[in-house]
Amino acid sequence: MTRCISTPTVEGVAYNVTYLLDYELVLPVVDCTASAIKVGDATTAKLVYLLRLRKHPEDVALLSVAISNQDYQGVSRGDRGSAAVTTLALITHANQHTTYDFALSLGYPYAAFNFRAYEFLGVTSDSYWMVRRIPNSIAHGRNDPPVTLLTARRTGFYLGTEAMQSNIINNIWALESDPKDAIGVREWSGVPVSRDSWAWVHCIHLVLATEVVFHLAVLLLIMYNNLRLGKVWIGGPFAAISTTLLFRGALVLLTWVVDRFWSLLEFVSSDASLISPAADVLIDPSIMHIDLLTIYLSCVGLVGNLFRERVDPALSVILFELGFQFRIRILTWVPSIAAKAIDSSMRNYMAGNLVSDDDSTLDSPMRAWGAHPMLARDPVFVLATLSPTLFSLLLVVVYIGLRKIYFHLRRSRTSGQAVVAVIPEETTTKSSLPKLLTNFEVATGAVLTGQYGVLCDYTNYRFIKGMRYASADGIYMNGFVISHSKYLIQTGDLPTILLMKLIRRRLRNVYIYDVNQSSVQPLARLVYPDTLTWTDLVKLNLSVLS
Repeated sequence: MTRCISTPTVEGVAYNVTYLLDYELVLPVVDCTASAIKVGDATTAKLVYLLRLRKHPEDVALLSVAISNQDYQGVSRGDRGSAAVTTLALITHANQHTTYDFALSLGYPYAAFNFRAYEFLGVTSDSYWMVRRIPNSIAHGRNDPPVTLLTARRTGFYLGTEAMQSNIINNIWALESDPKDAIGVREWSGVPVSRDSWAWVHCIHLVLATEVVFHLAVLLLIMYNNLRLGKVWIGGPFAAISTTLLFRGALVLLTWVVDRFWSLLEFVSSDASLISPAADVLIDPSIMHIDLLTIYLSCVGLVGNLFRERVDPALSVILFELGFQFRIRILTWVPSIAAKAIDSSMRNYMAGNLVSDDDSTLDSPMRAWGAHPMLARDPVFVLATLSPTLFSLLLVVVYIGLRKIYFHLRRSRTSGQAVVAVIPEETTTKSSLPKLLTNFEVATGAVLTGQYGVLCDYTNYRFIKGMRYASADGIYMNGFVISHSKYLIQTGDLPTILLMKLIRRRLRNVYIYDVNQSSVQPLARLVYPDTLTWTDLVKLNLSVLS
């Protein structure tokens, strides 16, 4: 194999690389530690030849030849295909500065070697070698114009077409200037090029984030105004969105369907590549981080509602972040799961070998390497790679079970005592206490009920001198705020009221309730653009209501 490469290379480029004519081959030097030999990679090779001068046989030199079968594309004509890309470095002295000559054989390995000399022009921003063919006027006359090509060893996969959805790394090897490294080292480097024509669907997170920021602003405003009134109240930041978590998770799943699950498949392929011998799949995990967090919180909310329990938001997020940040380490905890991830990663990587060993169209024992279509979706592989996130969800279920046990034991200890009113509402049944509605509930028609899911613990009622009041937590958790200590407003109506005041037009019917000290008036008032002042909307607060 060594002579079948050296002979056509010398014959093809000698018209320009003239020093090759002065030398003759003595013997090839085989480096058995080369990665191509160790892993059986038939798409690339690193060869070293011992040469001697024809006129002075006592003068010897080493010729370092690096060859890779990879893709090329024309800069002006747009033609593309496979080619054998070769760099030649003649080393006559251990202290010399190594220079390189380029040779390409277009069409190889599907066609016989037809090497031509190329001039190296540089490296593009996306890690392509840019080379220009040097015309051989002796052999081809004027029918051999200079052609500029881009070439790189492209590793990666795509869905549909490369222009639609792809993750490809353009690899080139370093042109070492030190003679020792030029002989024994072949270090690859590359730039990942990721394309996703459906990436715009992830903009849904901007809408969801806007809603979260708005509710956080309302919460901070309430806390600030209560503090000015001498009251310290800290509300749950997840209260306003806890009822929409399932809807948010469904929206993210819908974006995955529209995106043909590309972001998910790219993410699990990247994680699996980090524990396998395959080349790393480089991605930006930020999109999948927020996607998985949204789906995870929706699952936590669903589990909490099914078991009628509240899961602390801070605990939920911490468990998710631990699972996400240490997902690669957790992935290796179960050997069967790790083996599945490694096997799928290697099959996806080796699909870059574009031809099989029994392909009769090849004119060479070497193979071609390039980007390839993504393999068929494997749900088992996806679930195995996402197991760290599923493990975090399992810990939430364990936490809910421990809460159930705790409140069961607490209820058993307090059974028959006159302290039922201080037991959290989730520990009492509907029939355990008489349901006496407050004025707030009668006026608004919103009976305070226990909310479950991703929420902090709270109570709907407070008992003051034997009187039952709707607590500030209960009012806020059930979607209401107090404006300037005068009006009771539904939190969900605040954006409509703000827009109504800005455009000076009533968009839809919005109702508020007058508040007199701690009592809610039973008659609702229709809101017009001038009903509430800007001061009323800024001075949002909360207090107990009878």
